[in-house]
Amino acid sequence: HVASALSREEGEMVIHLRTLRRVNGVPMSVIDHYLPDLEWWPALQQFHSGSLHQFIEQHLQQPLARRQTRISARRAQAKESRLLEIATHAPLLCVRTLNVRSGGEDVAEYSVSLARADMIELTMEH
Repeated sequence: HVASALSREEGEMVIHLRTLRRVNGVPMSVIDHYLPDLEWWPALQQFHSGSLHQFIEQHLQQPLARRQTRISARRAQAKESRLLEIATHAPLLCVRTLNVRSGGEDVAEYSVSLARADMIELTMEH
């Protein structure tokens, strides 16, 4: 469903980055970022830590705005368990977001964040 979220054809190339967020050295979430603009790749290769959105705004002059957030729950699979240092089948919060270029409607990023349910609370401001 990455292709449909990015309004791309199945099999079309996109940039995929995976980030691991830690708090005090403890893994909190693993985030898969999918970006359709292949021209961003040279700059994104310099991204190593911190906020990807801040990096994109500072290095590509492309501020992003959140268009949609979907939240669900599921159990951790083996690979996620290893990355997050939790038991297989431990509960995770799955947060899927669509982000657009500020002032436009073109989807600039689709992300899927898997966060440890035992260590996170989400607050939605509207």
